[in-house]
Amino acid sequence: MGVGFKTGKVNVKTSGYYYPEQGSGPAMLRAIEVVCKNTGAAMQPILMFGFSGGAQFTHRFALWKPEMVRAYAVHAAGWWEKPTNALKNIPGLVSWGSNDYRKSATGDFAREALGLSLPVVACEFPELPHAVDEMVKNLAQTFFEQTVLNRQTNQQPWVGDTATKQIVRADSSEAGKIPRDQRIQFVSPILAEAWLSASKSANESR
Repeated sequence: MGVGFKTGKVNVKTSGYYYPEQGSGPAMLRAIEVVCKNTGAAMQPILMFGFSGGAQFTHRFALWKPEMVRAYAVHAAGWWEKPTNALKNIPGLVSWGSNDYRKSATGDFAREALGLSLPVVACEFPELPHAVDEMVKNLAQTFFEQTVLNRQTNQQPWVGDTATKQIVRADSSEAGKIPRDQRIQFVSPILAEAWLSASKSANESR
C-alpha cells in the first residue's frame, strides 16, 4: 500500500501520513483486511519495516495500534514520538547511518526505548548516509526471522553494548556493568552476530 503526503500547506511535523490517527492508520487496517479477505489469511499482527518517512509512520502505527504489530524495523526517521510502554511487547529494530544528519534523533529514540527496558535492538551503520543498503536490509531480515522463530521463548542469554559494540552473556559480570540505555537483549546468537557485523566498519571487521 502506498500512502502519500497531503497536498497544500501542511506542517509535516504535526500533520500528514506520518500520523496514523489522521487517516493513514485506518487506510492501512483496511488494506490488511482486503488482503486477508482475498487470500483467506487470518487477521493477525504484522511485521512492519519503514525507512525515513516510512519509519515515522511505522513507529507511530506501533504506538497507535500495538496489538496489530508483531515486530517493527525502523531506519533513519527525522523526528519521533516518545517511546512508551505501548511497545513493551513488540520487538523493534531501530537503526541509522553514522553519516546521516538524522542520527541524533534516531539514536535518542533508541536510547530512550532501551532506558525503558523496551525490547529494542539499536544499530548504527558506519559511514552510511540517509539510505538503505544491503547491510540494512540483511539485518532487518535477520531480525524478523529470528524474532518470529524465537517467539515462544523468553530466554535471552546474549546482550550487546551499543557503546562498545560488544556481545556478552547476560549472566556475566560484564553484562551487569552495561548501562540500561546501552543494553540490547538478543533473542538468538544469530541475531547477536548479525548486529555485531552490521555495527562494525569494514576495517573493524577484518
